[in-house]
Amino acid sequence: MQKDGRVLYLTEDKKQNLYYNIPIANTTALLLGTGTSVTQAAMRMLAQAVLVGWFDFAAGRYQMA
Repeated sequence: MQKDGRVLYLTEDKKQNLYYNIPIANTTALLLGTGTSVTQAAMRMLAQAVLVGWFDFAAGRYQMA
């Protein structure tokens, strides 16, 4: 998710939510597992900072944003 000009990784737990900052200026790859969701605002920030692409495992093809 994107919050206050940063891209954050959010973990939701029954007792608390934890936020982790993703340093997009130094990130070359971001591996996301099945069931992970990404907000449009976060993808926009990632696209502005780095080359964004993903592999669609179901279709077996690489895509560029």
